[in-house]
Amino acid sequence: MARIARNPDLDLCPDFAGPIFRTARDAITTADPNKTTDNVVADFTAAWQADWDIQKAAWDAQEAADQAARDTTAQAASDEAARKQAELDAEAAAEKREADKKKPKLNDFDSTKGVGDSIAPRPSSFALRKLERFEYVELWYFTREGCTDAAASAASKTINEDALALAKLDDFVGLRPAASFSASKNVVKDNDLSWEQLLFAKNSMLEHMAALSWPDKHVSSLADFWYSLETHPSRSLLHGDRIVLTYQAEVRIEWHERLKGNKGFNIAFINDNLMRRASDKIWDSVRDAVSSLHRSPSLI
Repeated sequence: MARIARNPDLDLCPDFAGPIFRTARDAITTADPNKTTDNVVADFTAAWQADWDIQKAAWDAQEAADQAARDTTAQAASDEAARKQAELDAEAAAEKREADKKKPKLNDFDSTKGVGDSIAPRPSSFALRKLERFEYVELWYFTREGCTDAAASAASKTINEDALALAKLDDFVGLRPAASFSASKNVVKDNDLSWEQLLFAKNSMLEHMAALSWPDKHVSSLADFWYSLETHPSRSLLHGDRIVLTYQAEVRIEWHERLKGNKGFNIAFINDNLMRRASDKIWDSVRDAVSSLHRSPSLI
């Protein structure tokens, strides 16, 4: 249906009683003697009104359809705007959740408790990161000397705490605090520690392993390993502590390497053959030292 271009409300009923329509009125009254001029005017007016009513109804229907279309378009636009706003709100909420996850959290504290009588020495972040990743790390980092070295390094701020460095994390490369990659230049190998240093360090390491969620099985095996060494008969021999320290150093490295290759063994089981080889190695070094002194009497 063609659109109606003009609003019928703008049209006025013609003056059918006026001179313009005289010829039409006279023609009708002449043809029909029963019709008066008033009858003709009334008929003309009724016919115009009937046609106007039809046009008015069509116009109103067209206006209603137009308004419905506008309402539909407006509703669609409103729905689309609401959808986009909901998406923006969801994205903003997701970004806020991610930001909240990354935001540092400050833990609560017991308002009724003060500081303890002693503060345990803390190993370096490098050593703790090694433990966190279940990697081998020298016992020295957990000795008093190692913890003192870590405290001195932190106090001197030789590495900015906020400095980051690239690191391979599993199969990905990411940023980690640079301090966690810095081995101490003062580190001492396990087999060069004193027996007293080993006793202190292994207890500290076991505590930190447990705190860093090492499996109980692994922590218990290491604890049994060090206890077995502490009570091993070899310690009663001349240079016994050096022999046991050498065994400990070599076997613990091997244990970590085998664990990485999924070929782990129970480190608590002491291998007498390896202990004898450690003894032979120490005695060979002692004999070499003695021979060197004999060759160089000025050193005696």
